[in-house]
Amino acid sequence: MAAEHSIRRPDRAVRLVACDLDGTLLLPDTTVSPRTLAAIGRLRQAGIAFLMVTGRPPRSVRGIARRAGLGGLAICANGALVYDLDAGEVLPAR
Repeated sequence: MAAEHSIRRPDRAVRLVACDLDGTLLLPDTTVSPRTLAAIGRLRQAGIAFLMVTGRPPRSVRGIARRAGLGGLAICANGALVYDLDAGEVLPAR
C-alpha cells in the first residue's frame, strides 16, 4: 500500500502548474476534456496559476485557449515567447 502524503509545508506550496498541449492537455481533436477543464478550474479556485506550454506559435494557442475558455499566460514557440492570452499579445523580453 502506498503511503499517503498529506502533510502540507508552506515552503513547498504549489503556485503554478505548467502543462504541454499536444499529447498531454489536448485530445486528438485539439479539444480539452471536461474532466481536464474541471481540474484546471479547481487549480484556479485554489489560487494556483495554470500555464500552457507548447512548441506551437501564439496564433495556434490563442484559438485553442479560446475554445477551451482558458486565459492567462502561455509559453509558445518552444520557449521563445511568453504570450498573454487575455491581452492577445506577446510579452516583451526582459
